[in-house]
Amino acid sequence: MPLQDAKASVSAASLALLVMIFCIGAFVPPFNGRTLDSVVLVVAFGIGIAVSLVIHLWYVGVAARQLGRSAAGWVALALFTLPIGSIVAWILYERAAAQGREQSAAGGTV
Repeated sequence: MPLQDAKASVSAASLALLVMIFCIGAFVPPFNGRTLDSVVLVVAFGIGIAVSLVIHLWYVGVAARQLGRSAAGWVALALFTLPIGSIVAWILYERAAAQGREQSAAGGTV
């Protein structure tokens, strides 16, 4: 089942997205006062944003490949619609996975 194959990649991409949102949140008021006062925090959160973005896009590509889709297309789409597009795609993926589980459970009991 292709949805099950991509489950670990989607989970890793989601975790990287959450880390990136956390790091971006450090630059949003009221948290930015403490962050911007320390060069170390600015650099650390900036590196966190960059690394988590790369990891997120990497796992989006891996998940797309496992689902039989174009990895480059999905990575570009994720990059241009970040973070809302990634969140919507994650919700749609989970919905499709739940429907697949329901169908397999119903098929197994009939």
